[in-house]
Amino acid sequence: DTLYVVTGCTGADVAAKYVLDSDDKHIAVPAGYYKALLRLSKDGKYTGVGFYFDNAANTATSFKNIAMSIDDLEKQVGVDFFVNLPDDVQKSVESADPKAEAWWWNN
Repeated sequence: DTLYVVTGCTGADVAAKYVLDSDDKHIAVPAGYYKALLRLSKDGKYTGVGFYFDNAANTATSFKNIAMSIDDLEKQVGVDFFVNLPDDVQKSVESADPKAEAWWWNN
């Protein structure tokens, strides 16, 4: 199996929250973080899952509770992930509900 992982942050320019680094320079604090995961199984099947984490205390009891489709994550963060997939594969993988895919939760 192969797993592709995209990680990023959002909202550093929107929240206008800053901390000081060791040189007393302002560093923007992101509003949140995201992960987009794309799995290619040995049999050639693609599956995907997205996560968004607010930069605050997380109250989720499991990752499954905050899992979302890649399409939903793309809408939330404004990024088009996995653009190199064939269009038909991209549409089906990114719109699929990852909560229904047992592999993510049973491994």
